Amino acid sequence: MTPYRNQRAADLPARLSRSWLLTSAADTSLFAPALASEADSVIFDIEDAVPEEDKDTARANMIQAMQDGASAWVRVNDITSRTGRRTWPR
Repeated sequence: MTPYRNQRAADLPARLSRSWLLTSAADTSLFAPALASEADSVIFDIEDAVPEEDKDTARANMIQAMQDGASAWVRVNDITSRTGRRTWPR
């Protein structure tokens, strides 16, 4: 995966974003095109875009992408949900 982000978009504060591109974190083939897009904000979705049985894989994919240098927001499940508690353990 190429962690390239449009520098203008990467530097733009979230409150000024005009376009948000949500991509399922369960499918890593979507990461590079999303990051190379002209969207002001890219969001790796590990919430509604991911079936329950794929959430652990999506979480691992997102973590690996971030460790590899990707610049994106992450949409997560409610912290009080079972899935959210697995994402944000205490």
